[in-house]
Amino acid sequence: MAKYKHIADEIEQKIISGQYLLGAPLPDQVKLAQEYDTTRVTIQKAIKILVQKGLVYSRQGSGMYVKKNALISDHSMVGDSVKGTSKRLNDDRTISTKVIAFEVRFPTETECEYLMIKKEVPVYDTIRLRFADKEPFKLEYSLFPADLISGMTQATLEGSIYDYIRNQLHLNPSGVNRVIRAAKPNDKEKKYLSLKEEDPVLEVEQIVYLENGTPFEYSISKSPYDKTEFVINRSSFND
Repeated sequence: MAKYKHIADEIEQKIISGQYLLGAPLPDQVKLAQEYDTTRVTIQKAIKILVQKGLVYSRQGSGMYVKKNALISDHSMVGDSVKGTSKRLNDDRTISTKVIAFEVRFPTETECEYLMIKKEVPVYDTIRLRFADKEPFKLEYSLFPADLISGMTQATLEGSIYDYIRNQLHLNPSGVNRVIRAAKPNDKEKKYLSLKEEDPVLEVEQIVYLENGTPFEYSISKSPYDKTEFVINRSSFND
């Protein structure tokens, strides 16, 4: 493994374990270079990985800081790549979408923290039902900052949001923090996913970041236990 990737992994583990506190500054590049007996160029490459994963961000004039992100824990999974639902599923399956709800509103305090926005910044609040070969398999609750992911419409939601972000807004989704858990369906999920009270669902809570570390999506999705699977590909492994 390249040294900068190893350093990035070690710093990531220090963030997850709490050695580097949320909201606190990282040691500067000179100190990190001394600690890991390497060059500043190597440290810069390592930090770039952490930015892309949404773990740290730059504060102008005062260095790098650990993001205040409640989804980061020792049970979280930090993805190395970001793909939308349409790209994750097999190409031979036909994906379609029904928009259940779409509104613009102001975020809650918790949502502001997740998306790193001020309470005056409106968000798109969306609920989408996803189909594979005309069979419902996922209900998605998503928030997007309206000043960053601008111009979103009903037609945008009926297609691929990530294609819109890449091709129309020319932004590059790059990192994601996910928490995956088992849950019980609520009334909305029972209705749209044809579930019973006792049926478990796979719940995926995530924050997705652009390549500069800016969060642009906070979402929770629910899928029936028998219609989904999750494969995590990591470039490194820590026991």
